Amino acid sequence: MNSISQFKNLEPLFRKVLPILFELLGNQPLDWLTIGKVTQRSLNKRRERIERTGGGIFVETSLVDVIMGIVLEKPHAKSMYLFIKRLLEELAQHLDDNEKTLIKDNIFGLLTNVDLKYLNHLGELCILNAIKKQLGYKLVATEFPRVTQEKEGSKIDFRFLIDATGSYLLVEVVSLHLPIDKKLDDAAIENILMQKIPTKLKTKGIQQRPDFYLAPILWGRKELIESFIDYYEKVKPTFQNTLIPSCFVAYHYGNDEIIHEFGSIDTILKDH
Repeated sequence: MNSISQFKNLEPLFRKVLPILFELLGNQPLDWLTIGKVTQRSLNKRRERIERTGGGIFVETSLVDVIMGIVLEKPHAKSMYLFIKRLLEELAQHLDDNEKTLIKDNIFGLLTNVDLKYLNHLGELCILNAIKKQLGYKLVATEFPRVTQEKEGSKIDFRFLIDATGSYLLVEVVSLHLPIDKKLDDAAIENILMQKIPTKLKTKGIQQRPDFYLAPILWGRKELIESFIDYYEKVKPTFQNTLIPSCFVAYHYGNDEIIHEFGSIDTILKDH
């Protein structure tokens, strides 16, 4: 599997290493030819960049990298693989057949972003899973038009039906990728929030959709997540129709084992 050309057909590899993906999709076929072409093109560019600069790259820059890390028995890939596997297993458990049909494009995006943008699609699935587990709302649409009459206009990630009231809820996920090599003081955190959240609310037209909620996700080192938690406890920032941020964080245990977890910043670190 070392040759880039062997990425042309990834379906057998995924069936072997991540069979839960196909259980989640049911009978829905994916365009594996396109997935393979996109993957091969991206990895070719990556190889050319390495050869040109002589530099290294992050190993876990896509789901394909994680799966290949498992095949090649790379220790760093195990935790991320187990997290994704568990997420897909929980989605398969909590989504009915109609809901599974709706997330095909989310899965396709997860597979075709052969860079860190795949985390944005992973985050969407994490938020969906949390809503299904905690609230039990029924997923009725993805990429739902912000304004129903404007089919080509702005889209919202998820539309849910609340059975108890017969009302609907729109949820848009926004990822905040924290800087890798910087410390964050209160001013820096405020700047990150003000750059992302009000802009997203404006572009999605919150004034026109009072049933709309924004779900921010923080991606970064545990120390940076802790800085955000401290900031929220001190400042208690609020934004219109915006949930408390969730986060994706890695824990290092005594034997250097890494565990990845996802949850709301007001609860995720309390037991660690």
